[in-house]
Amino acid sequence: MEVNLFPKPSLTVIKSRKNVSFERAGFLLFALILSSIIVYGILFFSLGHHRRHDLKRLLNRPKTREMKDYKFARKSFFPYEDMLYIADHNVIEPWTEPCHSNLSSNSSSSSTPHMKFLLLITSARKNILQRRLIRKYAPKNFKKVFVLGRNSKLKIGSNIHDEYDKHGDLIIGNFVDSYENLTIKTEVALTYTLKHCQQSFSSVDLIVKMDDDMVVNFHGLEELAKKRYPGILSKSKIKQEKFMSCFSYGNRVNRISTNKHFISLKEYSSKKYPDYCPGSFWMTSVETINRIMSMRSRPEAQIPFKMEDVYHFGMLRTLAGDVKIKRIHPKCVKYSREFRKWIQSNHDNVDILVGGTNGIQRLQQNAYTLMDKLRHKCGLKCVTSPCD
Repeated sequence: MEVNLFPKPSLTVIKSRKNVSFERAGFLLFALILSSIIVYGILFFSLGHHRRHDLKRLLNRPKTREMKDYKFARKSFFPYEDMLYIADHNVIEPWTEPCHSNLSSNSSSSSTPHMKFLLLITSARKNILQRRLIRKYAPKNFKKVFVLGRNSKLKIGSNIHDEYDKHGDLIIGNFVDSYENLTIKTEVALTYTLKHCQQSFSSVDLIVKMDDDMVVNFHGLEELAKKRYPGILSKSKIKQEKFMSCFSYGNRVNRISTNKHFISLKEYSSKKYPDYCPGSFWMTSVETINRIMSMRSRPEAQIPFKMEDVYHFGMLRTLAGDVKIKRIHPKCVKYSREFRKWIQSNHDNVDILVGGTNGIQRLQQNAYTLMDKLRHKCGLKCVTSPCD
């Protein structure tokens, strides 16, 4: 049923009076109709096509659905019905294949084979420096892929085009790059992973997802992965295990209206989410992503939730039933002020895996510089001590 966004105003019956002429009544009617047309035209052309589409979605919200014991009204504020279309159509993909080439599995200075990682980085269009730092400091056995959207006019932009032509490691989705569209951005990243990596298990051992403002101790992460999953290099049954590794998993719903993570009771009626891994950092296998994404065809999962980590790694993971969350010790991660103090203090080794910079570029640059300085000072032993 179509909703008339701008109904014509109802005219009150003007009682005939001797001092009110028919000409005056006709003029008032004409003025009301003309003003309605002008207002409609201004709104119609100023919103733009995709904004008009979103406005219609706001007025045509779906009804509440239930998923097992978790009741939530997944009201779509964005054009999610086009998500599968977006993931497969008009998406610019890297011209380097992360699952088939350019992944070094052996080190020239060591006989110990390296694990091979696909590094998925959700990145904002403006964060050029963050992408530059990750390209510079991530080892060769971490294949980097940055996932971006388009500008407000659904254009790629000349600066992003130039960056793609230079590095060839960008996935540019057909959606507006914004915080509200993180679910679509994650969907594009996971769809790309399955498209290129599902049949190449021997080329990629683990998938690591991070935000572009996070600092990752890549050498320490590899040592932790070898310690936790020793069967991956030997191609044993661990390859078939379905798991997600992250530092913490939340389940409480944010009801603070001024917070960007605010969810109303109409959007999600339960007090808690299913356990999920935060989208800022997690590690898993291609098999796990395949299992989670296979749940997208379930009727109760057709309308995605606007919190991308809750939807993919909470709701869909719960539907899968056999994907376990393996927690990495919280002492391995530091955020904001605590991370700044860690950088400013004197260190003999890097005893963390991940640091959060809250978007502060200088903090991120100083952290990677410190890690690289320690690595050159005393070798990999200073940066590969697992903190778990």
